[in-house]
Amino acid sequence: TDFSDFWELYFRPNWYRTIQVHYESQGASTGAQWPPLSEAYGAWKQKHWPGLPIGVLSGATRESLTFPDDTNAVWKATPTSLTVGTRVPYAIYLQMGTRRMPKRPPLRVSQEFVMLVGKLLQEFGVKSAHEADLEVTA
Repeated sequence: TDFSDFWELYFRPNWYRTIQVHYESQGASTGAQWPPLSEAYGAWKQKHWPGLPIGVLSGATRESLTFPDDTNAVWKATPTSLTVGTRVPYAIYLQMGTRRMPKRPPLRVSQEFVMLVGKLLQEFGVKSAHEADLEVTA
């Protein structure tokens, strides 16, 4: 089965919307909200980069994960697989944390998103079957 249309038409818009909301909620939309900044780093960040939320300094990671046309965005769809992510080298430290920084994963999805993808796959399968003149039963 060729999933190219599924990746582009069904999955892609929902993926990027989910990650955008995940960033806007600082992780709360997909699980536990990201931990607060340390007092010292929070003060430094407020002085040098006022108003930026947790998980954002230059914006490179956020932009690459929420805008598919960003130069650092990774979106490689094939008929049988999908790779999404970022080329920003330090994004892994947000995802996994370090010994000095708790993880604040920019890539995390909710159970609701997983269920949505299941429903979208079902819709795609039914549509594909109809287009192939196959009979679909419940």
